[in-house]
Amino acid sequence: MTREYVPHAVAAVRPLREEPHVDAARVFVAGHSMGGKMAPRVAETEPSVAGVVILAGDAEPMHREAVRVVGHLAALDPGPRSEMALAEITRQATTVEPRCHPARLGGPALRSACGRLHRVPDGRA
Repeated sequence: MTREYVPHAVAAVRPLREEPHVDAARVFVAGHSMGGKMAPRVAETEPSVAGVVILAGDAEPMHREAVRVVGHLAALDPGPRSEMALAEITRQATTVEPRCHPARLGGPALRSACGRLHRVPDGRA
């Protein structure tokens, strides 16, 4: 997926920064849904990007989202099976090293959820 989307987005950022009416130091990448998941990778690839805006996309790495979802489902149906499922997905998630998280980019990262804009917390890599 990265090879399919990121080069095109980076290719769009570079000439945009050269436009006379654009402040090159304030170019952000905005992405919706899957584009929101890719926006941090665009910023990682093109260091001149000032920050990212994630619209209806995952701001957390997929392995963390999986633990959150299974935890929610386990709370709806408590018991030994749910506890085992949560323990197993948590164990599996600890083996994953995330490639890129918005908080690691150095610039601001924003995401929208439930009609509100939220800053992605720093240091949650």
